[in-house]
Amino acid sequence: MFIAHWASDCSFSFLSPHPLLAVTEAGSSVVAIRELAEKKYDRSGGGGEALFERLSANKQKVLTAFVLHGSSITNIDQFINAASFDPVQVGFKADVLRASSSQWVALYQFLTGLRGMKGAR
Repeated sequence: MFIAHWASDCSFSFLSPHPLLAVTEAGSSVVAIRELAEKKYDRSGGGGEALFERLSANKQKVLTAFVLHGSSITNIDQFINAASFDPVQVGFKADVLRASSSQWVALYQFLTGLRGMKGAR
């Protein structure tokens, strides 16, 4: 079972039975994630950006789990396992479970590419 909590001080707690996702963060990183979540991404095509836009039910949760707190996820297999454990709880639509291997790679590359953005780490 996952427990997620947004506090009034812009902090976010995310506790998970999955060891790669158990972390807490506050401050400017959370603001950066909120800004990334509010952005409209290109839905056309099959790249990671389009997949993120189409397969995310809650972009802020996905970004928090895999960009802000995803530094311990260092390869595609870890990403797939973490996202597949309970996709809805980490912000994806259940449809993410039907992604092809190449779609998983594109989604992983897109999200890990966001880690380097200012304030997102």
